[in-house]
Amino acid sequence: MKRNRRTACGAAILEFAAVIVLGLPLAIMFIFIGVETTHYFAIKSAMDVGARRAARELVIDYNNTGTMNDAVAFLTMPGYIVNSNQFTVTWDTASPPASVSVSCNYPAGGAPGLAPFPNGPLKYLTEACQFYLGNL
Repeated sequence: MKRNRRTACGAAILEFAAVIVLGLPLAIMFIFIGVETTHYFAIKSAMDVGARRAARELVIDYNNTGTMNDAVAFLTMPGYIVNSNQFTVTWDTASPPASVSVSCNYPAGGAPGLAPFPNGPLKYLTEACQFYLGNL
């Protein structure tokens, strides 16, 4: 009788050790995947907001001054957009309605003030922000 209890206790300890050895790395992997996925969507959302806001501000600036500005020096988002080198601006005035497209890049290895993202650079391109060159 005593021997059965000892064997059952040993089996329970062995099963617990197996669960720890196999289950703990699996649980850590799922947590890591969840954190990286959240990080990816936070960066993508910030790039989306930054590109749309930059395009909107460039159109407003064009309507006020009449000049097509290629620099987006007025927009930063701490942790996501730290300088104007992350933006690429393309103006298309050849066919009406004229438009401006802004792409916002997140550098692959990060940058000063930006956390590195391990899977290459992320790029978000706005849909063409259309405007008319006449009186608004």
